[in-house]
Amino acid sequence: MSGNSISQYEAGRAYPRQKPFGLLIKELEVTSSYLLTGDDPKEKIKAQTKYEKELLEIMRKTTPQNQKVLLDAMHALSQSLDKKKG
Repeated sequence: MSGNSISQYEAGRAYPRQKPFGLLIKELEVTSSYLLTGDDPKEKIKAQTKYEKELLEIMRKTTPQNQKVLLDAMHALSQSLDKKKG
């Protein structure tokens, strides 16, 4: 794959066909999601504290409906702790 091809892909002037797309994933050692969206879940985890990382991992392992329940519980707990401070 030429440097020109990659430059064209990065600029959005061209899109790889299936075979080059697979080669890009392999060569860059990234996911197809990352190539399509630029969103890297691993990078988000790296940017967090130890506890934020653990909470994020828990949220990612549960269903969207249960994520809402967990988030509501975290908000309630946070408000309760803030009241104790003040």
